[in-house]
Amino acid sequence: MNRPPRRTYSRLAAAWIMWWSAWSIVSVIATVSEVAGDFPDGASILVGILLTILTASLAAARVVMNRAGDRRPVQAAKPVRALAAAAPRLPGKKSAAREPMRRLAGAETALRDLLRQLGDAPVPREVVDAARRTATETADRLRVLAAKVDAVEAAVAYSPAGQRAGLEDGTRSMLAHLERGLDGYQELVAAAGHLVLADSAIPVPDGLVEATDHLAGLAAALRELSNGQ
Repeated sequence: MNRPPRRTYSRLAAAWIMWWSAWSIVSVIATVSEVAGDFPDGASILVGILLTILTASLAAARVVMNRAGDRRPVQAAKPVRALAAAAPRLPGKKSAAREPMRRLAGAETALRDLLRQLGDAPVPREVVDAARRTATETADRLRVLAAKVDAVEAAVAYSPAGQRAGLEDGTRSMLAHLERGLDGYQELVAAAGHLVLADSAIPVPDGLVEATDHLAGLAAALRELSNGQ
């Protein structure tokens, strides 16, 4: 059985006090009207009693309401939700770099889950850490290159006709580097997946090490390409 909250009882008590005060005032007024004719001094005394009852009743009602407010349950502060990390921005919808970057985002998610699995397996920690660092650096380099492709593609439309061919050739060259880097990243994902599927009690991470080294070379080439342009 649900009981009314304590605050409800306090309100009822305050209401009862006010009702009792009103009834008392009406009773005293009726008595004053009867006594005033025969005893003038008695009327003054009754008026004083009336004021005393009214003052006491109002004070009691205020005390009850204040206690009800003090007993009001304090609402716990709502936990602040942590802001989710924003996903990397993709190139424009018309950019040739948009699809490779979309594939890169999916490959990053897959590799993150695979490396987490390998962290619980008997695989050397330094091998997993090296793969993670190399993948992170390569993804960053690929996104820098994709942003350049997107920017140059936008510039083609506003360039003189005689200079557009050179810009388009440069864009195709950057896209080729972008695809090679993405292929290397996906090879690392595949190597990590094969290592997770390994049946031996102690998996041999040679495939993951080789894919990591290959991807590190691609990342170095992308770094030189970014610095050279």
